[in-house]
Amino acid sequence: MKLLRRKWKKFKTWFVDHQGTAALVLISLPLLALLVRLLWPVGIALWEQVFPQPQAVVPLLVNGGFEGGTSRGTIYWTLTGGPYYTHFGEIAPPEGWTAWWIEGPPCSGTDDWCMGRPEVKVVSGPDQARIHSGKQAAQFFTFWRCHMGGLLQQVAVEEGHYYTFSIYGHAWFSRCSSRPHDPPYDTNCVTPIDWAQDYLSVGIDPTGGIDPMGPSVIWGERQEIYGVYGEALETGRVQAQGETITVFVRSEASHPLKHVDSYFDDAVLRDVTYRVFLPMVTKEA
Repeated sequence: MKLLRRKWKKFKTWFVDHQGTAALVLISLPLLALLVRLLWPVGIALWEQVFPQPQAVVPLLVNGGFEGGTSRGTIYWTLTGGPYYTHFGEIAPPEGWTAWWIEGPPCSGTDDWCMGRPEVKVVSGPDQARIHSGKQAAQFFTFWRCHMGGLLQQVAVEEGHYYTFSIYGHAWFSRCSSRPHDPPYDTNCVTPIDWAQDYLSVGIDPTGGIDPMGPSVIWGERQEIYGVYGEALETGRVQAQGETITVFVRSEASHPLKHVDSYFDDAVLRDVTYRVFLPMVTKEA
């Protein structure tokens, strides 16, 4: 009880000596509460824009894992023009995707061989080496033909947002094997062939165009990935210039071998607008 009395006495003494400060504090408290009440919704909105809450990832692509059915969508160009949209029985790309290719230009450094029409299908079954995950993958291939082509899909997006596109892929080619997925292939058959290439890459057209040769397509690095899946093919960050962008998968086979196969699986389009890329810091020895 004596302690409380001493505390109260000290407070009264301080209050008398600092009446101006005390009055200012008493007046400021209601104003401060009113200011917080007015600015609180604004602060919450700014916080959510700068640090958005994690949300469930909604796939932007249709059938990105190629686990659905097939379609008949085609688009191609020849030396006489294009685009053309003829359907072919041997071309059945994954549902939601369109097969594209260039037909007619020479390849292998000679006019004797030209880029030809491919075959496209969804593969499944016993050859699990051609499937990255799930039960199906996409196959783009030619027989005794070189090629340039792949798959494309137009996607609805947010204008001004940044996106990256990736897919897993690998190539397999041989000039003599009749058993392309069963080592050791054929007797005395050298596979892979060091003078042939099949470059794989992915790209994004931020304007939503469908011409893979157009100047607006931004391509990722061309890679040679042979025989098995490795690291994913990826683009850099691309800013959407409208409400639609187009993603491309591309295979460029240099020589008309007996088997020229490309396999793709697990395509992903990501909105990376709010993702922060930090430099890697390593501890020096």
